[in-house]
Amino acid sequence: MLIFALLASAGNAAETQPATDGETLRLTPSIRPIPAARTFRFEPRADITTEELDLLGPYLKGKPLYDEDQKALGSAMRHLREVN
Repeated sequence: MLIFALLASAGNAAETQPATDGETLRLTPSIRPIPAARTFRFEPRADITTEELDLLGPYLKGKPLYDEDQKALGSAMRHLREVN
């Protein structure tokens, strides 16, 4: 039991020792803008395909729709109308 206590205290002492390399790393927080997602209303047209519906599925369930995603949706975007 005594050996365990000595090992534990030696391990804790090693963790609390300051770094001896002499270098300090300082990080400053960077502010990254988060683009606002635009709001769309789902207005399906009569000729909607199952592929388009599958592509739109995550966005119909609440996933934000950013500009990059709009480009990836392609023709499926014709079933969404922007709400101001």
